[in-house]
Amino acid sequence: EIEGEDEEEEIVDGEAQDEEEDEVDAAPKRIWRPGIDKIEDGEQLDVEPGTYDMLHRAQVEWPCLSCDIVRDDLGAQRTAYPMTAYVVAGSQAARVEDNRLYMMKWSKLYKTSKDGCEEDDDESEESEESGDEHEAILESKSVPHPGGVNR
Repeated sequence: EIEGEDEEEEIVDGEAQDEEEDEVDAAPKRIWRPGIDKIEDGEQLDVEPGTYDMLHRAQVEWPCLSCDIVRDDLGAQRTAYPMTAYVVAGSQAARVEDNRLYMMKWSKLYKTSKDGCEEDDDESEESEESGDEHEAILESKSVPHPGGVNR
């Protein structure tokens, strides 16, 4: 008698397993609604990159609870890329004397709807050939502000 003969060998179909994983990934995601849905301790909200036509991140030295887009003469209903935005933000620093007002110009903001999403091989080859890797530009000036800014 061969050792382990009574045990059944598990045969795994790699393609079927991949399909099952895709089905789990394709499950509908819920949208968090402020004031309605609660966030559990330790739970974090994730960005779904495919949701946005354009998604860029900027970072300053201290958190800014106040941020606003400044009106300009570039047009209110912009649809052409790259885009430009003028932004003002006020910080909430740990020490009052460290607070600042930030005046920023964000330019070369390109459409990023595929950021973080899987692309077809054909599409990724085309974007590599056409040089679609664009880098946004952030220009910033700041001035000291005698206190936190929250408006």
